Amino acid sequence: MKKQFIKSLPAVLLLVGAFMVLGGCEEKKESPTPQDIDIIDTTKAVLFKEVLPISADTVIIVNSDDDLKPYCDKTPSFDFTKGSVLFTSGYTASSIFKISVKLTKQDNTNYKCLVDVQEDYTAKPDSWKRCYWVSKKIDPKAKITASINKHH
Repeated sequence: MKKQFIKSLPAVLLLVGAFMVLGGCEEKKESPTPQDIDIIDTTKAVLFKEVLPISADTVIIVNSDDDLKPYCDKTPSFDFTKGSVLFTSGYTASSIFKISVKLTKQDNTNYKCLVDVQEDYTAKPDSWKRCYWVSKKIDPKAKITASINKHH
């Protein structure tokens, strides 16, 4: 009996060691790769209210017709089951030459929105209001980090 126990001891130790090694291994989760989200400029199709209930240099996500009402008097029909609406607004010290917007999904709850405002060399201060259709539905609880770059 002792010989049989001694012969099987290395196999048992090897098996126990294998379970300990495998049990201690954790699968490393890779951080998500930022993903650009397609957006379509719908500014010309939207009739903004004269005064918007948002502060300057702001980005807002809208996910329903009811949430859209404070910003627009008349709007095209948006299918909020398929996507969201992105509003950007702000002011500049000069007039505006060009505005471009890029939306990037960082992970399931975090987005980064880069608004690039190219100002003209005139001295007339100006404001902007832009509306974009976002091709993917964005969770209303998502956090959007806005980065607004104003330059000549």
